[in-house]
Amino acid sequence: KDYSAVHNKAYEWRAQTAAWQPIPNVPSSLPLDGRLASIAVGVGQYAYLFGGYTVAKDHTKISSPDNFRYDSENRRYEAIAPMPVAVDDAVALAYKNRYIYLVSGWHNDGNVNLTQLYDVKHNAWVQASPFPGRAVFGHAGGIVDDTMIICDGVAVEYYPEKRRGFHDMTAGYEGGKGGG
Repeated sequence: KDYSAVHNKAYEWRAQTAAWQPIPNVPSSLPLDGRLASIAVGVGQYAYLFGGYTVAKDHTKISSPDNFRYDSENRRYEAIAPMPVAVDDAVALAYKNRYIYLVSGWHNDGNVNLTQLYDVKHNAWVQASPFPGRAVFGHAGGIVDDTMIICDGVAVEYYPEKRRGFHDMTAGYEGGKGGG
């Protein structure tokens, strides 16, 4: 597939019908509608959708600054505050039905070690403690009780005489109480 295969179609699982249902297309402020590697997490009755990236015909990538709250009852998206640094391929972790942590990820040209914290009650962002491990994308994570766990991912290696490379990182980090 190439850049033209990227789209903004979206679907949701409806338990009542035990089937996937199309929902409105994901909006975008960027010239290209579709996006890859967005991050989503549920809090209460809403799904929160963050970032992702677009790919142009010339293969350039742009991390999307767009963030939305999706209301499945009314089938509509509402723009929420833009994250301080647009990321894709990050981990989104909901905490106490109020906060969403976006951990590490990719921004335009490389990995970032940021932990960005979104408050759903105030529609506002703050920077939490930076991710203490190596900055990665494509990692996994979760919060159990008050402990955040982040595992693995892909790191970038930069070389002076050749093109950058990517390699798997087998790593983990367990955050303290409240995670960050």
